[in-house]
Amino acid sequence: MPRVVRSRPLPRHQVNLSPAVLQAVAGAIGRRQVVCGPHVALFEQRMAAMVGVPHALGTSSGRNAFLLALRALELEPGDGVLVPDYTLAAVPALIVAMGLEPVFVDVDPATHHMDPEALEAAITPRCRAVLATHLFGLASDMERICAIAQRHSLVVLEDCAQSCGGSIHGRALGSFGHLAFFSFNTGKNISCFGGGMLVGRDPELWSRVVAIAQGWGRQDPAALLAAVGRTLVTGAITSRALFPLTLYPALRLGARLGNQGLDRLMVEEVTPPALPASPALLADLQARVGLVQLERLPQVNARTRRHAAILEAALQGIPGVRIPQPSEGAELARFYMKVEVPHRAELRRRLLRAGVDTNADDMFACSELEIFRPWARPCPASSHIHAHSLELPNGFHLEDADVRALAQRVRDALASA
Repeated sequence: MPRVVRSRPLPRHQVNLSPAVLQAVAGAIGRRQVVCGPHVALFEQRMAAMVGVPHALGTSSGRNAFLLALRALELEPGDGVLVPDYTLAAVPALIVAMGLEPVFVDVDPATHHMDPEALEAAITPRCRAVLATHLFGLASDMERICAIAQRHSLVVLEDCAQSCGGSIHGRALGSFGHLAFFSFNTGKNISCFGGGMLVGRDPELWSRVVAIAQGWGRQDPAALLAAVGRTLVTGAITSRALFPLTLYPALRLGARLGNQGLDRLMVEEVTPPALPASPALLADLQARVGLVQLERLPQVNARTRRHAAILEAALQGIPGVRIPQPSEGAELARFYMKVEVPHRAELRRRLLRAGVDTNADDMFACSELEIFRPWARPCPASSHIHAHSLELPNGFHLEDADVRALAQRVRDALASA
């Protein structure tokens, strides 16, 4: 039996932080501009310029940016929003909480993104909008989705929470739809201690966005500073220096005891649909950090793209392993490295023993969840992907040598499984 090689333990995620980010945090606290300050407008301007649209508005989370988009559409109760079945459960949950109907669309097995043919077949007379989600730093087939939407008079929304800085044929993700939203949570390639952004190009829709946002409040500074503290701790224990000494031994012990506690912490709990209690706007501290992260974004994305290419080359041709394929002409933000594997549970155990922490899947086949039973429809590709998907480390802080060693450990573990 092939031996699984052990070397430096690698975490499933690392927080995208830098000394400049810490300086931005200190500056906001030192100048007492944690919530209010001049940097939000500048960050909004630079996000809009990066995406190539005229408008941007910062919110306290990506979810609140999505809420703002849905409210601006002025849909009627029972109207349908087409959404990929394979996605974060919070996305269709918010649609339901708004009194709308999620119309689930199966995904393309080759790309893990909304299948345009399945999209056209799923459209009903009550459908008013389609949400194209760009998962894992990859991209949906926006040209085909937009063409279908135009034929059926649908508004196009884009979920860019995991794909900031990506593009198709040189056109930025977020510029194809009428509105698009981004997330700056801990696990994203732009991490701003939370926060989100809504961008848009349609003037009529944007006037409604602005009118709604005028009624929103500011974030609680104490809660924001607590989030900063939690993120800094997460960044420390997943760092190259501390992960082998702190979190990795706990993971090994948990695996021996059959405890998947970290998985439960990393995967967002599926809760009944509910509207956010207090939708709020982006804080100045988050905007300061966002400006630093935007400067670094091309470097971050180029590095994770290179790492993904190393892993893809090493895993090509292994029986049972499938890697989601990018859209034609896409330049990607490969902050996440997802693959389909056989014997996932056993493979995760072997990889953890070899020093590789992995994540099973933080997306869902939403039609299989009880809270969406009234809107469930057969989505076999989504179901298969959710059952077999595995996330491998692909952090910005990894060296190329780490990624090559990771690829060899995955090959060895697959051969042993």
